[in-house]
Amino acid sequence: MATPRLSVEASLYPLEAHYLPAIEGFIEALAHPALTVTVGVMSTQIEGPRAELWAQLETALSTLEAGPRAALVLKILTFSASEPHPAAARGEAP
Repeated sequence: MATPRLSVEASLYPLEAHYLPAIEGFIEALAHPALTVTVGVMSTQIEGPRAELWAQLETALSTLEAGPRAALVLKILTFSASEPHPAAARGEAP
């Protein structure tokens, strides 16, 4: 059986005027050879094997312990967002 892959979209909103260092530190802590990290303007997409992804999210969360206060919004897909939708999702025969 294949290793389960997840896709997570993370949006971090530090609640202070100087917010870029917190966001940059969070994103840098997501780096892992088994993960694909794509940085966007309003969110960061992380994709990879579930165990590695959760471990790196935990590492990234630890960068926020010393402050600033922040809101972190996660959208979690239980599949790889880079995979195409199945034909049935378009009403086509499999």
